[in-house]
Amino acid sequence: MSLSAWFRAYVYIPLGGNRTSTSRLYFNLVLVFFLCGLWHGANWTFVAWGLFHGLFLVIERVGLAERLTVIPRPARHAYLLTVVMIGWVFFRADTFTSAAAMLRAMAGFAGSVPTAYQPAWYLTPEVLLAMAAGVVGATPIVSTITGWREALHATGSARAAAWDTIVTAALVIVLVGSIAQSAAGTYNPFIYFRF
Repeated sequence: MSLSAWFRAYVYIPLGGNRTSTSRLYFNLVLVFFLCGLWHGANWTFVAWGLFHGLFLVIERVGLAERLTVIPRPARHAYLLTVVMIGWVFFRADTFTSAAAMLRAMAGFAGSVPTAYQPAWYLTPEVLLAMAAGVVGATPIVSTITGWREALHATGSARAAAWDTIVTAALVIVLVGSIAQSAAGTYNPFIYFRF
């Protein structure tokens, strides 16, 4: 059972879920996310992370979600990414002071303090390959290729079977490569180790 399913089944629904008054619904949402923050750790930054998400759910239900539907899709994506990134700062930070410093740096107000972290440390060939695959997967290329495949199958062309064989072989190579890369990692800590 996932954490969200547990909170929904054992906290949100017993509180009345969304079958209550509007004010009680908002209280339920904030409370569930507050408790979710506490579950992640006994630090005020986790509580702030939970309250931040709960409050944004309430703000969107009050009317922001309707207003967002009239703005262009790229602006909605930018809004979502901004809210999520700000929320994760509180999840990652150890103190509110470090969270404020991270937010200032994200907004470009960090000054010219030299950092020990270099992008080259993180932009390994594997990460660059994954980023390239993500960029390709986020474009309409995949749906265009799928359309071509369906058109080939509709015509009954012999090239359709050859195309399926090539795609299957490519996916098997990616799978084997991914398994090999995962097995080659020497240290894979449990995701919640630091909590």
